[in-house]
Amino acid sequence: MDVRLLSLCHSLKCELRWFYRVVAADEGLALEGASRDTGLFQGPPIEGLVFQAQLKEWRDALADTINDELKELAGKDPKVLDVIEDLQKGPWGLFDDGKARDIFATCPALDLREKAKLDRKIPAVAEKILHRKTVLLVPDFSQGAVVMPGEPMVSRIAEELIGKIEKPERTSDIALVRLRSVREPVRNEKSLFEALMKALFSQTTQLTLDDGIHEKEGPLLIEGATGTGKSQAATLLATRLGKQLHEINLAALTDELLESKMRGHVKGAFTGAHKDTAGFFENADGQVLFLDELQSASLPSQTQLLDLLSAVSNQVRISRMGEEAQRRVYTVKVVLATNRPADELLAEGLLREDLFHRIRDIVRFKGLNELLDQEDYVTRIFKLLKLYRWKSFPAIDISEQKLAELATELLFPSFESGVADLIRKANWPGNFRQFERFAYDLYWRLTTQNPVRVTHELVEDLLAREEARFQPGRADRKQGLMITEAQRVAQFVESVIVRNRMDIGRSCSEFGPYKIRSRQALRLFLNKNIKFFSSSFLNDSKIIKFMKIENETLCS
Repeated sequence: MDVRLLSLCHSLKCELRWFYRVVAADEGLALEGASRDTGLFQGPPIEGLVFQAQLKEWRDALADTINDELKELAGKDPKVLDVIEDLQKGPWGLFDDGKARDIFATCPALDLREKAKLDRKIPAVAEKILHRKTVLLVPDFSQGAVVMPGEPMVSRIAEELIGKIEKPERTSDIALVRLRSVREPVRNEKSLFEALMKALFSQTTQLTLDDGIHEKEGPLLIEGATGTGKSQAATLLATRLGKQLHEINLAALTDELLESKMRGHVKGAFTGAHKDTAGFFENADGQVLFLDELQSASLPSQTQLLDLLSAVSNQVRISRMGEEAQRRVYTVKVVLATNRPADELLAEGLLREDLFHRIRDIVRFKGLNELLDQEDYVTRIFKLLKLYRWKSFPAIDISEQKLAELATELLFPSFESGVADLIRKANWPGNFRQFERFAYDLYWRLTTQNPVRVTHELVEDLLAREEARFQPGRADRKQGLMITEAQRVAQFVESVIVRNRMDIGRSCSEFGPYKIRSRQALRLFLNKNIKFFSSSFLNDSKIIKFMKIENETLCS
């Protein structure tokens, strides 16, 4: 496996080649046991880790296979010692405009024959190290993680990684993989992987903060259709302010619940109030409060907000229900969101005009089709595709065997030229949520592709399915699509089981998206769709035993 693994879980032990544990160092990150040369920790965190890994791999390669040959040449020309010292600085200076430079230019005593072998060998080793891909192992938990989910370092890593996947013309040289703990998760434990993915997607939002809109006091309203990334925008705003984000879906609260949830209550304030409870404004004191689906809140519910919000201040004065004391003052940056334009809601009487005037700024988000009409559509598409590759890749257990079996070709798929144009021309009424489902299906299909390559044919097939979802045809056409879908899932199931060497338990963890979450559900699926599986698969002894059917029946 010619890929380096950088683990953000310091408790993970592994003897695989090119495996490194990350540790905290000097308010940054470093590789455990890495050289601490001057300037080693400069620059972005992940770039610094890769730099350290490349330097270690290079020096190991020099020590293992090159230094002895160089020292032999030094006996013929002492200036070779200067070459050895120079090479210790790293492999980066061996190339000039992509071409290998003359390593022995300062060694006139050597003849061409003596230099030729190492002139070829040394740059070849350097290129292999510099082009080696990096997998960042990110734990799905915080206990044992090098970086905590709420730390600023998470945002720094996200900003850096977004910059690394903006170039669509080449395959990414870095990827993220979720580490799944073998222990039971601690209650309410936060996931570093989810925190990092949330920070990454917040970097793709349409909200522009260059004008300082996040620094202005007073509520911000984001208008945008469902799936345009309003929650991600709130995440980015909170990150830029250095605050936590509290999310509330107003559509999930009835008029009766809203006041209690918003203001909180004291014990005995009403039937069922068994203890003092803080409201969401109190919980979000000093932080950012995201109130989604404002258009779903009734006019009486909106009145509750009207009494609290100010267009020019983040201060909220509120007391708990049943509490006679003077109102407390909380400082909360409020972000509101609607899935329709405010002017339409006002015209239809779904939004109170006086509440609308409590809003400081309004930002309108475009739908995905609008965004893909812009010049940067190729960069946007590939950025999303690469993020969803990381998000959708199956979590792996913390074990050396699992790491050794890591399917790196699926982590770093290649893309056929022109696929971005096919995606651009498609209709995306579901915006980013629809695109997410499309991307997940794309990568599930790749498990049966050899080589692992995103082709025009594959993208066109998936886009045709997307179109069929919104334009259902005749009953026989729908039945045909259902059959094709079942066949596709069967191919995926077979490929996973074969890849896991017929280990049913290990394979089941990858079938969640298709709601095949147990051995019994898998057995039912296999028997129901038996015609879609290959004969070699069905005649495997482990599959026969699992399906509880006789070999004679399969062969007949």
